[in-house]
Amino acid sequence: MTDLGVLMLSLFAGVCLGGLFFEGLWRTVSRAAQTARPAHFFVLSFAIRSAILLSLLWLVSRGNAIRLAACMIGFLCGRAVILKIHRGGKQLAN
Repeated sequence: MTDLGVLMLSLFAGVCLGGLFFEGLWRTVSRAAQTARPAHFFVLSFAIRSAILLSLLWLVSRGNAIRLAACMIGFLCGRAVILKIHRGGKQLAN
């Protein structure tokens, strides 16, 4: 596969990872009030989301800084996608 193809796959993987991470955060925040111990719920959710994210970032980048950068750009795009989905496409106020 060409370098451009690998970078595009890294970017796509980043979008997926960002979507998973921020969707998990959204669900954590919306369900935390319903739990008996919300602090434990937040810590456990953060630990699970971070472990999954870091391990998959390591797998995608394979020690290549360019692939890692592409994946992180995709991660931020995944955040934007989740915000757009949950906010109904409304613009964010600064």
